Amino acid sequence: MAGAIYTFNGNEVVNSGACISRVFKSGYALFSRGFSFSRFLKYAQFVLFAVLILNVSGGYFASRAQDSAAPGQPVSGQFGDWLLKCVGAESGNPCELVQPLMVEHEGQPVELLTLAVSKAADRSGKADWVLVVLTPLDVDLPSDFGLQAGQGKPALFRYRNCNHLGCFAVVPLDKGMIGQMQKASDGTAYFRLLNGRAVKVSFSLAGFTKGFEALASGKVPDGAAGEGG
Repeated sequence: MAGAIYTFNGNEVVNSGACISRVFKSGYALFSRGFSFSRFLKYAQFVLFAVLILNVSGGYFASRAQDSAAPGQPVSGQFGDWLLKCVGAESGNPCELVQPLMVEHEGQPVELLTLAVSKAADRSGKADWVLVVLTPLDVDLPSDFGLQAGQGKPALFRYRNCNHLGCFAVVPLDKGMIGQMQKASDGTAYFRLLNGRAVKVSFSLAGFTKGFEALASGKVPDGAAGEGG
């Protein structure tokens, strides 16, 4: 599994599979300069809350709430660094392709960002698919959310809304963007905090191609775990 590298104020956090380690470029801790960890810890527990983001997708954030209500119901399969999760056809949009991005705090993994690809609930747009991104609460909303696939041109997207879990950016995935993500080995997310600090987060696209093919088919193949591409 490819390691995901998170950069903040010149420091890096390297996530390699289940092992999360720190690599410091300078002598201070990653979150020692005004970073709001209390807010991270609050939204990182979002599995305990109810259905969150309506009329965007039937995706990951709604399914996490369903997991609490009906344990054992979801079916999932691993594709590289992406998890394909299906919660039942009765939901209308039963599957999503998810990648949580983690950092370490006091020996425990904490979600920094969560990426979830699912069918667009609003079909009035040009894209049939959306990438919903959950970011920290203390983002600077006017700065928008940036996304880049491989060496492609970065694009900016508006935040849709915020709640007690964090702020949500919705990225329409047209055929061009999906193609870029399938060809690239990694992507980059950009956002700015309220204190003015810019954050750059690299994420893996290993397994995205096969994972998206399975997502589009609406089925989770047997033995999906460990597939790449």
